[in-house]
Amino acid sequence: MVDYLKESYGGAKANILENSAYYCYTIFDKETKKYYSGSRGVEGSSTHDLLTRYFTSSSVTDFKKKLKEKPEMFLYEIEYFQSRADAFVAEKIFHDKFQVGRNKRFYNSLMAGNTKNTNCGAGSVLCRDRNNKIYRVSVDVYAIGEHTHVCANKINIRTENGIEQIPRDEFNPEIHSTQFEDHVLALNTETGKNCRIPKELFESSERYVGITKGMVAVHDNVLKKNCQVPIKVYRENKDRYETWSKNHVIVYDKLTNEKVILFCDQYDKTRYRHSNEKKVTVYSIEDKKHARVTSDEYWQNKSKYARTNVKHFFRLDGILFLSKKDLHNYCLKTRKCILQWDSILEIQKKIQDIEVISREDFENEN
Repeated sequence: MVDYLKESYGGAKANILENSAYYCYTIFDKETKKYYSGSRGVEGSSTHDLLTRYFTSSSVTDFKKKLKEKPEMFLYEIEYFQSRADAFVAEKIFHDKFQVGRNKRFYNSLMAGNTKNTNCGAGSVLCRDRNNKIYRVSVDVYAIGEHTHVCANKINIRTENGIEQIPRDEFNPEIHSTQFEDHVLALNTETGKNCRIPKELFESSERYVGITKGMVAVHDNVLKKNCQVPIKVYRENKDRYETWSKNHVIVYDKLTNEKVILFCDQYDKTRYRHSNEKKVTVYSIEDKKHARVTSDEYWQNKSKYARTNVKHFFRLDGILFLSKKDLHNYCLKTRKCILQWDSILEIQKKIQDIEVISREDFENEN
């Protein structure tokens, strides 16, 4: 394992300048066994000020706090240069050589002089405080559970201007699309890499296949666990593998509501509830009122149900649309018209023959 504290920047151990100190440094945390690399310029002094006046430019708050409060927990090496530019170039070479922005053994979250070569904070986590201020803490400190992740209670949505983030309680499925809605995970057969692409591209290009193509979900009787193996391996080793759903049933524990996979002979209906028995509340188009239906019924007959908070329906070309999203998809294919982010007034301006029906009017129709 590399001892980065002994790696050189190509500088000098002693400073030859009298009124300034330009230096590169490597810090070693004796407790976490992690490093930090940087460079610094000091005017009016011939010696460095690391861990006396200067405590790195790291944005990891607990690391910086520890540097100030417990400097004895750290070891460091200093190398001097004749100018600030020379020190910065040496730092950049060191960062590129050891990929400190990606290297889990470093606190560094950025690569010197190269913002494209970052990893959004190796070894650290972006958090948000009560005043909406963003800061970083190390992975170890975040794991304690006392800090709130920067994306907590947020959701990414897809807009005409790209991906935007909004509070989760403001998300409205009638007008918003999640970041990966209508996208699928696929395998690019030309590059051999997995990617997430629009469903339309996946269906129209032979370049992409499903990431599980050629694989089968099985239960490994040797390792006693569920996994995926190539179909050929499964067919040649049926004594070892069986399709994971064979002789198994997915249930919920009635006491804990925990999802469990059981062998069929272990299914006790007094203790477990079958997963398909779970019901959801929807708005029934046929009955024109709220109804409770099973999840299977809802997904198999989605055209019969709308969300409980629906306020308007749309009728176009003799078809009743239960949401703006469904209308958008239809118009995109038939009229090459984009409606997804439009208000109802804008939709009526774009499509003269559309009928907008409030839920109250819909319920009063014969």
